[in-house]
Amino acid sequence: MIEKAKKIGIIEIYSHHVFVHTLGALALESGLDVTIFVTRPIYEELKPLFGERLDEITWIIKGEKENDWQYLKRVQTIVRKNIDLLFINTVQGKRIILFYFFQPLKKTIVAAGRISEWFGNRYRLLPFSSVRRFLHHNYTHFLMQRCIPRYDAIIVHTPQARDFAMTNHYPKKIMLLPYSLYKGETKISKPGAKIKFLATGSINETSRDHMGLLEAFERVWAAGRKDVSLTVLGMPQSKHGQTVVAYMESLERRGFDIQFFREFIPEEIYLQQAESADIYIAPLNIEYYSCGELTSGMVEAIRQGKPCIYPEGHFPDPRFESSSLFYDKMENLPELIVKILDDKEILRQLSLNAIANAEPHSLKSTTAYFQEQLNSL
Repeated sequence: MIEKAKKIGIIEIYSHHVFVHTLGALALESGLDVTIFVTRPIYEELKPLFGERLDEITWIIKGEKENDWQYLKRVQTIVRKNIDLLFINTVQGKRIILFYFFQPLKKTIVAAGRISEWFGNRYRLLPFSSVRRFLHHNYTHFLMQRCIPRYDAIIVHTPQARDFAMTNHYPKKIMLLPYSLYKGETKISKPGAKIKFLATGSINETSRDHMGLLEAFERVWAAGRKDVSLTVLGMPQSKHGQTVVAYMESLERRGFDIQFFREFIPEEIYLQQAESADIYIAPLNIEYYSCGELTSGMVEAIRQGKPCIYPEGHFPDPRFESSSLFYDKMENLPELIVKILDDKEILRQLSLNAIANAEPHSLKSTTAYFQEQLNSL
């Protein structure tokens, strides 16, 4: 039970709706009065996640004619009058400047998802691809260093991110909360004719190597394997994204079992696809995720209780080692895929381990820790 703060507020104007659900679900399970401040698109993504509990929450949704700053000013007024404890879900990118001027005057906890932006950045002159990127990097670093002392605690999602914050001498409370909650009732697929691999995350050249992933699966399919499918559960971004889509279309025309999406994926479809996968695969550029940041592959591995494949060098949470596999370089990924196809016992054991590893991240298991952390504030 939470002893003091009874009215909880959660703000998200960026995009990370899954952790909004996690915080909201934990607060509801703790018997708290929950108000969530979000944009209309984020609200639509949250509806299927909260389901029957949607109406137990007070929703303050950004108006169609409000810009971000006007909305945050309205939120600020409501928080000052009606909220005991505030969670800010994302302080990231260009929106840092908005939260620099946002003054709720209440105890505030912030999720530090992009932990490298919080503690890893330094002022730099080079190298940048444009003046805009130079200015963005340096002014966000300037503002972030002034925002951090205002917050009463931060939330991280992996032990590596927590260690990174401690190494950088963060002096206040660090809460280690799962980004997603294990939904339970995971069913292990019976050995059959086909294993479904699934890659989550936006199709973005900076953060993921989708082209290398597709080349790896092309080699497996071209060698005559018909017992494997690939679903790319991400939306293309920029010109690079369209290049990746064109490649996937060519693979599809050749009769290979690939499924992909050309535009925004509704939450219900996303969840159906994620649940139907046998194993996830995360084709990450590990330089981009160098400080323990959580990625969508592990988010779904926890939420769905499924195993996942990562590149060597990216492993921010050792609690999931027994349900994870690794490839040393993309050129060797086909060998790992074939090994899984040829020995079904590998996937069966990984799947059993994935369920066992995800269970401590269920709503019931996490609620006690959540309450303990809030009471200690």
